[in-house]
Amino acid sequence: MAKMNVTNLNATELAAVRNVIENLHYELIPLSNVIEQAAFLPERATVSVTASPAKGMQATIDLSLQLQDMGMHVIPHFSARLTTDRAELEANLKAIDKAGIHRVFIVGGDADPPGEFFDAFSLLQAIDDIGHTIDSFGITGYPEGHPIISDELLEQAIVDKVPFAQYITTQMCFEPDTITDWIGHQRDRGVELPVYLGIPGSAELKKLLGISARIGVGD
Repeated sequence: MAKMNVTNLNATELAAVRNVIENLHYELIPLSNVIEQAAFLPERATVSVTASPAKGMQATIDLSLQLQDMGMHVIPHFSARLTTDRAELEANLKAIDKAGIHRVFIVGGDADPPGEFFDAFSLLQAIDDIGHTIDSFGITGYPEGHPIISDELLEQAIVDKVPFAQYITTQMCFEPDTITDWIGHQRDRGVELPVYLGIPGSAELKKLLGISARIGVGD
């Protein structure tokens, strides 16, 4: 893929590039030095906070509240398989509501065995049943598929989740044609939600390859 040279762009193209840069969302992992690193982000940046089996949902909630206190716009990941039961889900919803956080990103998660919620769809159903103050739900798209979930199940999952969601963010992908083909396919079957592209940040090649292998990117 050819590199973009901004000196060759016209005014409209430059405006589009500037819009992308100014409206980036940054994905943060609840690691020990994350608050220190977050200080380098633009003021009032929009950040999403991941959830992982190693840290659990409480680490995601705690970091989200800290970042919100720093003046950032926070989107915590709610992981279905990391949420033990309905009581924990209700507590997490109350915590973010009290902090003024009204956007969440819903993921299935990697925990095995799962708690009460097997997948993102069942978690969305439970949140809807409980009641909430969330303005925006994001869901995941997989342009290159998933390492352990069939394409057929992924296709059905999108259809199931769309009525609850306001946007889709794609899994990290390095092939523009794969992304555009996937978006075109979703549009052809009536999925009209906005799609935001997941792209890797600055990282060592070894670390980037490790993440890619774990999530099935670049096969």
